[in-house]
Amino acid sequence: MRTTVSAYLSKTLPNPVSYRPLTWGEPKPETKQSENIDKAADEMQAFVDGVHKGTRTSKQVDKMEAAGAPVATLIKINNQAKAQMEAAEAHHKRAEALMALTDTTVLGTGIMHTYRATNKAGKSVMTRAFFVVLNAGGVRVIKQELTPPK
Repeated sequence: MRTTVSAYLSKTLPNPVSYRPLTWGEPKPETKQSENIDKAADEMQAFVDGVHKGTRTSKQVDKMEAAGAPVATLIKINNQAKAQMEAAEAHHKRAEALMALTDTTVLGTGIMHTYRATNKAGKSVMTRAFFVVLNAGGVRVIKQELTPPK
């Protein structure tokens, strides 16, 4: 498994020679259900971000109304806030639907891996990623967190 992930990185990193493995997690089966949970988490984050954006826009309408802004402007911005909240609600519904799926089909084996490598700009960055070595062949990166270069 480690060899497969390392080989994948050697093919996909901008500077494969700079690849330095730091830590490896414990391998675990990756199911369709666990993949859906990851997608649901992304949808919930989009929901939260959308609610924050819609709330900020609504507060902007309140401030503009107090300042005597034209009604047409207030209506336009209020409609933007409404659209942002509706988009946020759509993310929430998708997250709920994904969480309800219970497909336990095993897609492959997942492993968390932290490594250091040089990016396209020539800076050394640390990356923590969750890789899935698929039963059907190939590798998929599910989650990736970069530590910015200093």
